[in-house]
Amino acid sequence: MDKTTQGDSLARWFATAAYRLPRVARETRAYSSLAFTVSNLFGLYSPAEGDFPGPLLPPQTERVSLWGGLRAGGLSLAPHPAEGYVEIEVPRTKPILLEVRRASEAPQLLRLAWGESVIVGAEGEVEVRTLAGDSYRFFPDLESAKGHAESVLGVQISADGRRAVSASADKTLKVWNVDTGRELSTLAGHTAAVNGVALSADGRLAVSASSDNTLKIWDVDSGLEVRMLVGHSSFVNGVALSADGRRAVSASADKTLKVWGVDTGRELSTLAGHTAAVNGVALSSDGRRGGSASADNTLKVWDMDTGQEVRTLAGHSGSVRGVALSADGRRAVSASADNTLKVWDAETSQEVRTLAGHSGSISGVALSADGRRAVSASSDNTLKIWDVDSGMEVRTLAGHSSFVNGVALSADGRLAVSASADKTLKVWDVGTGRELSTLAGHKAAVNGVALSADGRRAVSASSDNTLKVWDLDMRNVLAPFTCDAAVRCASFSGFDAIIAGDDLGRIHFLELVV
Repeated sequence: MDKTTQGDSLARWFATAAYRLPRVARETRAYSSLAFTVSNLFGLYSPAEGDFPGPLLPPQTERVSLWGGLRAGGLSLAPHPAEGYVEIEVPRTKPILLEVRRASEAPQLLRLAWGESVIVGAEGEVEVRTLAGDSYRFFPDLESAKGHAESVLGVQISADGRRAVSASADKTLKVWNVDTGRELSTLAGHTAAVNGVALSADGRLAVSASSDNTLKIWDVDSGLEVRMLVGHSSFVNGVALSADGRRAVSASADKTLKVWGVDTGRELSTLAGHTAAVNGVALSSDGRRGGSASADNTLKVWDMDTGQEVRTLAGHSGSVRGVALSADGRRAVSASADNTLKVWDAETSQEVRTLAGHSGSISGVALSADGRRAVSASSDNTLKIWDVDSGMEVRTLAGHSSFVNGVALSADGRLAVSASADKTLKVWDVGTGRELSTLAGHKAAVNGVALSADGRRAVSASSDNTLKVWDLDMRNVLAPFTCDAAVRCASFSGFDAIIAGDDLGRIHFLELVV
């Protein structure tokens, strides 16, 4: 049968079919994005069989982004990824017949005239075929990871990058498949908020720190609690694991740190010296040194073998809001609510100098790869570029009309991108201090920004419940993503994967399809 005969036969077959069938129900499940494939399949059907056996020719598919919609084959396709559906509209006067085939369901025929539309849910793969021989398939690319009922307070990713474990104020931890964004299991047992989590190098054990004054060791594969560590007299705010997984160190609001044997659950030692709550702890790669951060405005370095305090790093008179480390690991720069930054020798833990000049608290800092330039973001509505070697202010970047909440530097150190409560981002030339562009589009404060590895894209997190991916060359939005709550942070993983967190305690694993 030639194509002309096939087309006539198909038209006659459609003419005998019902003109109007019920519209496909709208789905309410939210997705991070919708991917689309398009095939032009000539001689698509064999109507003589009385059914739709599929294409007579192998499909030639092309991946197309649905972020901004698609017009092809006489159809207008408008995505609504947050609501989980696609709206298909006929923009021309000639009626068109569609076959809508959902996964594991019989096809439905729909006849649409000019200006009419049909809403198709995206629960499972959906295929739309037209009389013109165009085939459209759409499906969720990666699900929004939704599971925690309250704020997510910490997250750890396994060394192989395949699993993530999140800790939440809802008293649980959740294990996630990073590739698919799917929740694998829930670790329940704590009776108060879970403030932090640490993963063993092989990703098989997790240790959680909770406001119920305990830590728990979990078997990540089975989801079972292995043992509970009891000893602190107040909230446990954080935990770190040695590289060999044999020791855990906890930080508590009872002003102490404790060292635990992971295999036995036995308390090995208590590290005392802070005069206020200990908020966090970190271990060196060899596990012989530990560092603690406290509400007493100090950091302490500990000998983990002897339990002795090596030195106290006291300098900031206000809370530390952020820290950046040079690529070689030799320098660190801390940003504080006391309106200053401090430069530290990361090898000796000594304070090198103080960078003073801002008139408001400093919300974030970024450091160039060579560690010679720092860019700070402040509530005084400005950014400052600093010469880290001399401690001198190089220039002030003024342009935002409200607090600057964060800053990111490109890998080559040539561009800085700032996020502000004035609802915009700004792109700056670090060498000259010149404002290159303003990225406007958010409807509320921009809380954070991150750059892709090649420095060509930025992702912004906003209190308007959206996340936006920007093309810095074209200065436009590549992809928006809508949440049900304010987005607080986002970061790139590679070139096209994004992880973000919102105020409802959800972690979103997103894949950028362009």
